[in-house]
Amino acid sequence: MMKKNRKRIWKHRVKIGSFLAPSFLGVSVFYLVPFLVVVFYSMVDNPVSANFVFLKNFIDIIGNKAFQLAAWNTFKFSFVAVPLAVVISLLMALLLDKKIPFADKFRTAYLSPMMVPVASVILVFQVLFNYNGFVNVFLSWFGLDAIDWFKSDFAPIVVLILFLWKNLGYNMILFLAALGTIPRES
Repeated sequence: MMKKNRKRIWKHRVKIGSFLAPSFLGVSVFYLVPFLVVVFYSMVDNPVSANFVFLKNFIDIIGNKAFQLAAWNTFKFSFVAVPLAVVISLLMALLLDKKIPFADKFRTAYLSPMMVPVASVILVFQVLFNYNGFVNVFLSWFGLDAIDWFKSDFAPIVVLILFLWKNLGYNMILFLAALGTIPRES
């Protein structure tokens, strides 16, 4: 009787293992192995000769002025963009929760970026904010000079607008779900 139970338990474990093996294989091949390769490459001076330098690369990058500027800009962007996205998304969700005129048009304007790939959104913003783009054409109607948006001090604002426009719809849906009022037509 005891041998029969062990045999049954063993068969059960083999079945479980056969179901889990493809997932473990996929995780290993597509996540674990590339992660370990990146860790290895980060600790050698050259991928071909593979001279092990341990943490020297990390020390060098932390001392790099370009890295420090990029890290600081990322921190500033996150400090401004994330709270702004949360507040605006919550306000829009609360607004859409009420019966307002043109709610469907408003919803379309903010949910459509969810369906568009990021690369396409970036191309649209390049067309809009290019030196000869639509925004500068609009500004020229009021006698204002053209601005090179991507090479000026306004570049972070353009990136912030892009981030908000691309992500507000998704965040708004999350808040509507939290309110328990996702519209059926969305």
